[in-house]
Amino acid sequence: FFFLMIRRPPRSTQSRSSAASDVYKRQSQRVRISEDGQYIVTSGIYPPTVKVFETSELSLKCLRGMNCEIAFACRDRTIEFHAQYGRHYVTRVPKYPRDLAYNPFTCDLLIGGASNEIYRLSLDEGKFLPSFTTESPEVNVMFFSKQMSLLFSGGLEGALELWDYRMRNKLVKYTVNRGQEVTSLYADASGYSYAVGSSEGLLRLYDIRYRDHVLEIQHQYRLPIKAIRFHEESRKLISVDQKIVKIFSKDNGQVFTNIEPKAAINDIELVGNSGLLLMASEDVRIGQYFIPALGPAPKWASFLENITEELEEANTSTVYDEYKFVSHEDLEQLNATHLLGTRYLKPYMHGFLMNVKMHRKLKTISNTFAYEEYQKQEIERRFEEETKHRVERKKENVKVNKEPVSYTHLRAHETPEHLVCRLLLEKKK
Repeated sequence: FFFLMIRRPPRSTQSRSSAASDVYKRQSQRVRISEDGQYIVTSGIYPPTVKVFETSELSLKCLRGMNCEIAFACRDRTIEFHAQYGRHYVTRVPKYPRDLAYNPFTCDLLIGGASNEIYRLSLDEGKFLPSFTTESPEVNVMFFSKQMSLLFSGGLEGALELWDYRMRNKLVKYTVNRGQEVTSLYADASGYSYAVGSSEGLLRLYDIRYRDHVLEIQHQYRLPIKAIRFHEESRKLISVDQKIVKIFSKDNGQVFTNIEPKAAINDIELVGNSGLLLMASEDVRIGQYFIPALGPAPKWASFLENITEELEEANTSTVYDEYKFVSHEDLEQLNATHLLGTRYLKPYMHGFLMNVKMHRKLKTISNTFAYEEYQKQEIERRFEEETKHRVERKKENVKVNKEPVSYTHLRAHETPEHLVCRLLLEKKK
């Protein structure tokens, strides 16, 4: 369920209502914010609906129903264009579309899908232009960099291709992320750094001037990366899969924080360089997460600053005394990788939190010698508990003749009575 915002949504005469009450009956699939930050566009089902919210009024601007389950880029291979009065134009493409990109300098709409071609539709001339032919059999994602005027396209088997739109030809083709299928692409504001997410939860940060990656992050759930965003002010990189949102530094890869909602994640959008994140998930409402350490609140949501100050006063820390931290390598040693994604493992930092009792049971099952070690430690512990209450006899120090006396010295000072006793004892032996 994807769409592309080409220009500012038109004004509508429909009545406004509260943004909190305007929800989808089943799920929200996509969320985008306009470049000027005045409008938020969301799509969801059922029924298939596109909603436009105005941030200055914090209310619904307009609502548009669709005739198919996919808005704008449809599953029936149609591309729809909407204006103020409704549907403006509908056209079809030869293969099923998967992603859209837009070149604002030439007004070209780029369409990639289940084909090795990237279709180019000129919105200025109103016709299809010669397509770009890729080496990948299918195109999953695309991204157009305005700073470099480059088109990034990612497909199967780690195929990443860069197209120079000024020359209308391909510059280079790479195999990235260990040959895994590319599922997401995004570049920063400078255009030099770009991130690639793959189908097995691997995220790598590349520099356009070098061939090798400069940073690598592995998601613990190993699910396909759905979205990537750059936070320019704090120099943070945000990656999203179906279960978790990871925020970390793009300089050294240090984890900043993780967000794990209850519902499955479909898409995410960063509101400018603020600390507000909008999340589309398998829920009736759009998720809203404000992180003050990431950035300030946007102007239209300045009241969030007061709320965070109140929460800081009543902040309480949580101590995980009954849990043990385990990494992905520890799970492989315990033969417990099948617990990934279940309620028995809680993602924390670069690993998981597991109940201590469960960890002991798994360790006993995986290692037969662990029980013998446990039994030995238990015996020593009980022995120490029983003996620590006993009264120990204190050894008194000898005050005289502390130095040991030699046998020769004793024979020299032997009395007749002692001599008789010694001889009788030797004879008895």
